[in-house]
Amino acid sequence: MRIAATRLLAIAAALGGAVPAFPQTLIAGKALDARCDAACLRRLADGVIASMLAHDPAQASLDTGARFTENAIALPPGEGLWATATKAPGETALYIPDPVTGEIGLYGVMEENGVPVMVAMRLRAHRGKVADLETIVVRSTSGLYNPDGLRTVEPAFRRIKPPAGQLPREKLVEIADAYFDGLEQDSAAIVRFHPECHRNENGIVTAQPAGRPAPPPRAAAAGQAAPLPGVSRPPSCAAGFDSKAYSYIGTIGPRRWFAVDPERGLAMVMTMFVHPGTAANADEHGPATAPTGTGNRPRRNLRPFNTLMAELFEIEDGGIREVLAVGTSLPYRIGSGWD
Repeated sequence: MRIAATRLLAIAAALGGAVPAFPQTLIAGKALDARCDAACLRRLADGVIASMLAHDPAQASLDTGARFTENAIALPPGEGLWATATKAPGETALYIPDPVTGEIGLYGVMEENGVPVMVAMRLRAHRGKVADLETIVVRSTSGLYNPDGLRTVEPAFRRIKPPAGQLPREKLVEIADAYFDGLEQDSAAIVRFHPECHRNENGIVTAQPAGRPAPPPRAAAAGQAAPLPGVSRPPSCAAGFDSKAYSYIGTIGPRRWFAVDPERGLAMVMTMFVHPGTAANADEHGPATAPTGTGNRPRRNLRPFNTLMAELFEIEDGGIREVLAVGTSLPYRIGSGWD
């Protein structure tokens, strides 16, 4: 989808003044909150988690008219995970604060009534309080589900790069945004992948450098009757794109880039994958290197559905080295609630 010149100016403001060269990309963020630096954003996020454990939204610093969604559904603060959370993410939490946009991203494993759930959040501050809270909660019934695989954060996501290796905000978003263009076009040719590219989706390794040993088989998830098949040998990031294994994906967007950290080389986005479910867009008989490791594309992709995703990219030496994705399936053509 194209965006008007006024929207490009808003994107430029979020990026610190540079007009990006990717017209399909949206950068989240409204008026910047100069009173909320990285530490302030972290306190707001921690306050939300604490209030969820207390099942009391009054304990969070919510702005007047604060909005809250869980899996694209607008809820009153206090419902959804706010009413069911029983354990905080603790050391599994990964924070991506961005004082420039006044937003912060969060990944982690929490518990809901004693059962692990994978969580991704986007929080926007306004006047030092929480104005927006967008959450993705991946439960055991969500298909791809392996919370144990999300409990250890890849060191690259926390590592500060030397000044010479840091890229400008707009360049990080440009490199990461091309990843989605490559998915839509079934081609790695337009994506800058690092040779050591590795992807974790909902705690499952779905891409890794060629020659790396296969991940261990996964155990059965709580609430699922049969053991989940292990990924036999995930392809490299580039090979997965070129294999047409993702041809069931129709479009990806809007792409709401909201948190960028040049020191760590990170860019985080909330976006919607739209899967038409038609034969033309679903390669049911994909190659043996398909990320499921089954030798065939699963029939579950031969249906219309959406997937709301929170994706984090770590970029090193000008290429995508780490991808962390947390997402859940939703009804076809549903909106995110924030578009």
